Formats: sequence, C-alpha cells, structure tokens
Amino acid sequence: MIVEVGALRGDDGAQLLAQAEQYGLKVLAVFDSALVDDLSLAATLTCHGYVDRRTLGCSGLGDAVRRVTAGEIPMPAPLVHRLRVQAAASGTSGSAATTPGAHLTPRETEVLALLVEGLSNKQIARRLQLSLHGVKRLIGVVLAKLNCPNRTRAAAKALLEGLCEQPTARN
Repeated sequence: MIVEVGALRGDDGAQLLAQAEQYGLKVLAVFDSALVDDLSLAATLTCHGYVDRRTLGCSGLGDAVRRVTAGEIPMPAPLVHRLRVQAAASGTSGSAATTPGAHLTPRETEVLALLVEGLSNKQIARRLQLSLHGVKRLIGVVLAKLNCPNRTRAAAKALLEGLCEQPTARN
C-alpha cells in the first residue's frame, strides 16, 4: 500500500497502519523532504519503506516497491539525517541505555548491522542461520538496549553513534 505521510497523521493514521498490519499489507510512505512536518512525521512512523516525493520518478517508485517486496526498507537520505538528529537529541540523558553500544553482544551487533542494511526479519534469519523467532527476540533486545521504539530509530542511532558502518549505496 502506498500512502501519503499526511494521511497518517493522528488517530486515523494509526488506525490505517494497524489495519494494514492486520491484513499483512506492506506500507510505503511518501513524504516531502522540503516540508518539516512531513519529515518529522515520517521519522516517527513504522512503515516498510519511505520515498521522497521530491526525488521520486517512475523508476524510483518501482525500485522502492521492489525493495519493500524483497523485505528491504528503502529510506531516503533526508529521512536518515532527520532520524540521526532526533536520535542525537534523545541520547543526551546520559543513561546507560543511551551510551554507545549499550553493551550489545557480538550477535546483537551483527543483527543491528543487518537492520541498518534494511533487511527484514526473514532475511536476517537466513543470513545468520537463525530461526525467525530467534531474530525477533534479538531485535527486541537490541531495541530495548538502544532505548529505541522501532527498527528505524535503532538504525539511525547505530549510524549516528558509530555502532556499525553505513551500508554502501546500491545501483
């Protein structure tokens, strides 16, 4: 399902995302990086992918849909930057949960790096030869240790704090 970020504001947006999840639909959110409100809202949504209307063409939309279908999470640079800024702002409390690394095990660090690459749980399970349940558990632990509400924020925080390297651009 392709949806404008503006349509996901408020309770109606939360309900729409919940219904999409209930029916097993993948959500590709379209936002305008020139609009601060769009960018801020996109940074808080848990969607399967994001595209920037300003740089979007037919091939870009097709590529984003293919990537979402393959289990990746396409995310334009302006959104990644916004997430990094928000992660930095929320990481100023000095608590143990927000320190770099947050005492991640080597396996948790490996899972975090694959989250940053945009892999789905199923792809991570295959890559690490783990069960899907094991991957879900590991991701939950990583989110808790990094004090992040979702995968997107965890990926942004990992990049900001240098917990893993930024993946190379795909052609």
